[in-house]
Amino acid sequence: MTAISRARRVAVTAAAAVSIALVGLLPATASAAGATTSTCSSICVLDARTGAHPDYDRLVLDLSSGTLPTVTAAASTTGVFYPASDKAVQVDIPGQSYLFVTLGSAATYDDQGHDTYTSPHTLPVALPSLKGVELDYAYEGEVQFGLSLDSYSHYAVSHLTGPNRVIVDLYH
Repeated sequence: MTAISRARRVAVTAAAAVSIALVGLLPATASAAGATTSTCSSICVLDARTGAHPDYDRLVLDLSSGTLPTVTAAASTTGVFYPASDKAVQVDIPGQSYLFVTLGSAATYDDQGHDTYTSPHTLPVALPSLKGVELDYAYEGEVQFGLSLDSYSHYAVSHLTGPNRVIVDLYH
């Protein structure tokens, strides 16, 4: 993202927040500039975005400030995963295979109980390898996403800071 597009995104986000504040829809913790003063004891997941590159597709999970979460990934051919609760999670977007990405010590809501995750919980995409991203669950400090995939050779998961992000690259 270029500095100009980042500045434009910040300006649009700030303008939208101020507009919402004017009609009284922001929580009482909102400041005059439209930003909330809410905090996340653990790191909060803010949104998910995707993009295509010549050799891979990328999923970016934007995070709040704080200690980066632990991240695990598990591949599946069935689209069914059993998290720690032992209750089956089924990915709704069809794919040839699936990847479950779990963030430990993370949440999708702040300490006041307000949602921080702004993307759709089911996000279909039409990239060469990535067909969809679903927020499967967020419970007791663990957040899991199910990725619906077409064919891919391998994947890599990494963290970036400034701002905090989890990156999942799916190589064609």
